Amino acid sequence: MTSLERSFSNDFSDMLSLGLVEEITGYEVFNFFRSEGVLNVHAEYGYLVNEVTARLVRDWWCARNAREKAVGTAARYLFGFALKIDQSAEALAAVFDEGGRIAS
Repeated sequence: MTSLERSFSNDFSDMLSLGLVEEITGYEVFNFFRSEGVLNVHAEYGYLVNEVTARLVRDWWCARNAREKAVGTAARYLFGFALKIDQSAEALAAVFDEGGRIAS
């Protein structure tokens, strides 16, 4: 997102008050976008094709993927653990008859 003011958080402070984001951090980005040879420092494309923005997006993407991988690993572990408990319960149930006595 881009801001109309130098302070990014002023334009998006509602996002903070509504709890949609934990924080808003502004970065100084210089826009050297040219269209048909003419400099247009206000073109949104220039903010996207820029080293600062590229690094921020890369870092966010890598962190997001790392979190998803960690959650997936934890989910697979918990699912496997639950499956083992379920299999153990089935095996244990097979040992006893309906009256709770050891089946012969």
